[in-house]
Amino acid sequence: MAITLEEYYLVNYSQCNVPYSFLASWQGLAYPSHVIQSVSFALEVLTIFLIMSKTPVQMKTFRYQLLCTLINLLACSLATPYVYLKFRGGFGVGLLSWLGVPFKYQAVTGFFALSCKATYIKKTV
Repeated sequence: MAITLEEYYLVNYSQCNVPYSFLASWQGLAYPSHVIQSVSFALEVLTIFLIMSKTPVQMKTFRYQLLCTLINLLACSLATPYVYLKFRGGFGVGLLSWLGVPFKYQAVTGFFALSCKATYIKKTV
């Protein structure tokens, strides 16, 4: 006997007793990440300032650290990807998701930033 999805939600799904766990929810991933990012943001701003203003001319190749800092900001605060590798799927739980930016645009931005970083590091090494 095949039932429709609507009937399943009305009959079977309402009888499921699923315990709530904060660590198994998206908040369990997002909130600690955002707290860590808010603490480290001041250090990242200091890092950007020191690299841009105090780096000698001979060490300009170390400026790729700025890209690492920006990727850290993207991954930990703006996008915060919540990825299921087994199912090849995921969603974002960061600030961009809260603002309504679709996850595919967040993923494209993340892959672009990582590819830029990999290309830049390869050129400097």
